[in-house]
Amino acid sequence: MNSKQLLMDFLIQRWKNPKGNSTFYIYFWLAIVGVGGAGIWAEVFPPIVKGSWDWNWAGIAAGLYTFFPAVAVASAFDLILPDKQMRSVRAFGVAVLLIALGWLFLCANIPCAYVAILTGAIGAVASLVVWRVANGLNPALQDFEQAQAETSIGGSDNNIPAGSDAGFSL
Repeated sequence: MNSKQLLMDFLIQRWKNPKGNSTFYIYFWLAIVGVGGAGIWAEVFPPIVKGSWDWNWAGIAAGLYTFFPAVAVASAFDLILPDKQMRSVRAFGVAVLLIALGWLFLCANIPCAYVAILTGAIGAVASLVVWRVANGLNPALQDFEQAQAETSIGGSDNNIPAGSDAGFSL
């Protein structure tokens, strides 16, 4: 199997793994989207609470442009830093890092607030996708212990059982 296929399998496995893990989703929505996106929410909620449609579009764009690089770069490092990581996964992490920073510098000075919000929202969604992949197998976010492949057979079959069969006859 080539490294491209191994990388795709890795990314798909990490994307699918959190299904059904409430701990993963609670952390995702409360910590990453909720608290991590505080700069966005600080600009969005006041007009809603006041019943006004007087949005601070530049403030919302600034919130998006501080949110997505932080999430994307942290996720990229989660892919790059583990000791026993495939090189293709590390390369993917470096690509994410460079794309996120490039997207930030490319789009940060867009004069039209609506376009800035759109490009910031694209960056935010992409960074959340990368965060999910980077943390899909994070044991701290799993509800259940991940079963080891050897669990059903009682460990490696190369181990010599303890004890003796001396004095045993059929």
